[in-house]
Amino acid sequence: MKKIIERTKLTDFAPLGMDPVIARIYSGRGVRSEEELELGLERLLDFHSLRDIDKASEIIADAVKADRKILVFGDYDVDGATSTALTVECLRNFGASDVTFMVPDRQKNGYGLNAAVIDELKAKENPGLIITVDNGVSSAEGISEAKKLGISVVITDHHLFSGELPEADAVVNPNCDGDSFPSKNLAGVGVAFYVMTAVRARLRDDGWFEKNGIEMPRMARELDLVALGTITDVVPFDHNNRILVSQGLRRIRAGLCHRGVIELCEVSHTRLSTITEQDLGFRLGPRLNAAGRLDSMRPGVEILLENDPEKAKALAYRLSSINLSRKTIEAQARSEAMKMLDGMPDSISGHSIVLYSESWHEGVIGLIAARVKDRLFRPAVVFTKTGSGELKGSARSIPAFHIKHALDLINERCPGLIIRYGGHSQAAGLSIVPENLEAFRGALESAAGELLRSGDFTELLPSDGELDRDHLSLEFADRLAGLGPWGQQFEEPRFDGVFTILKSFCFGATRSNIKFFLRSDEGGDYSAVYFRAPDDVLHVRLEGMRVRVYYEIAADEYNGNRTFVMIIHWLAPAD
Repeated sequence: MKKIIERTKLTDFAPLGMDPVIARIYSGRGVRSEEELELGLERLLDFHSLRDIDKASEIIADAVKADRKILVFGDYDVDGATSTALTVECLRNFGASDVTFMVPDRQKNGYGLNAAVIDELKAKENPGLIITVDNGVSSAEGISEAKKLGISVVITDHHLFSGELPEADAVVNPNCDGDSFPSKNLAGVGVAFYVMTAVRARLRDDGWFEKNGIEMPRMARELDLVALGTITDVVPFDHNNRILVSQGLRRIRAGLCHRGVIELCEVSHTRLSTITEQDLGFRLGPRLNAAGRLDSMRPGVEILLENDPEKAKALAYRLSSINLSRKTIEAQARSEAMKMLDGMPDSISGHSIVLYSESWHEGVIGLIAARVKDRLFRPAVVFTKTGSGELKGSARSIPAFHIKHALDLINERCPGLIIRYGGHSQAAGLSIVPENLEAFRGALESAAGELLRSGDFTELLPSDGELDRDHLSLEFADRLAGLGPWGQQFEEPRFDGVFTILKSFCFGATRSNIKFFLRSDEGGDYSAVYFRAPDDVLHVRLEGMRVRVYYEIAADEYNGNRTFVMIIHWLAPAD
């Protein structure tokens, strides 16, 4: 796979007195004004422009006042868990006395609010109102069944969809046709936050809190959950999402967060006062996600609702244990997938790749698809067989290939080939029958061959340019860390430059990490580390080589000492 460094495109953003490197970083991320860097809650977009928000808030507020039974129906990932916990907690704080939730079992129930789930909910819970969070727009059949049974349904979702909207009482989704909300990048938890904010406003205006002696809840209390769900769902970090994440991180660092978040930090050895976006995404997130992948997401929601420290601690350890099992299962499946690729060189020369094994756990196929996509830099779909006999697939794609639109195209050209599907530009899920596997493989390859060009298979490494000796320092690394939050489409700064390798050695259990000592052309000497270095770097004598390095800068903490380090993401011989 070919990689090339691409310098970020710059605008004329250059505020007086701002460090030119920082101005260059912001400019390369599309910042046009200093107002876009202001991350106070007063800059948050107003909820009123969300389609159906008034209708949804009226229905939910009326259910609270009438003491109807409300069921929150979530999804089995972190966005779904945080959305569910946030909505349940808000409703209870608003004075609703009968609020429960359900997160479907990945293997037993499948995805979304289908007709079988509705029948189960009617028999066991008999809710008067169902609120979906992080799902619903692709559940037309189930919602139709709910309406037949006399159950009101409010959808809150953020996924892209095709065709007619379900016949719900209200649909709040910034990606609906006709929605005028300026940000289309809200995660499911962001949509839930806005809906609950609107419900609180309606109850306040109706005098509900004052009449019932309820102290009006502060929505800021939910921002740690919004930050966690937004980061782990890898939605683009536009200005509005950066405000939500920034404010959530501030509350966590100040200890003003849910007890479950505190205990997840404790069990993952994450310092609360210095927690970062990466900690939420790669330490806390996987522990919650593992529950939905291998078991039930219920404990993932329960820990976010739990106020008792001992109970929250027990749930945190349980989730960590599940995550360890997930790592083992994923490692086995990943090894098998890589061996498949090694044995099929002709197949991986196409525009896409489809892999299948009935032995793979459906909770990890998305992770495997991501690994395959990263290795080949091709759209990848990984299938496994479910208990019902269907093949369930998870898709991951490259920037130039919108996988949801590709599935729309396949569904249009080959009606019935895909049983169901849904997702975003870079990730999607789908189901097919086993006998259609080869037909789907051909249809995906045809779509990819039609929509992709040869240059799309070159991975571009966005760089913020070269750093001089003054900026290759611990002080500047600390300064950059404080300029976030960084995330999808507002990535953490990365740089490139030419260095001479003075010395290197491998370390780690698998000897796949490399420690470097580098010298710049200006004469500065620097420590650097390359985690999980590829074979073409591990098996080459490096000392004395002049290399172009693609890297980020950070503080390395060890035994209480903080030193400057470059974290390498790619290197190649200098031209």
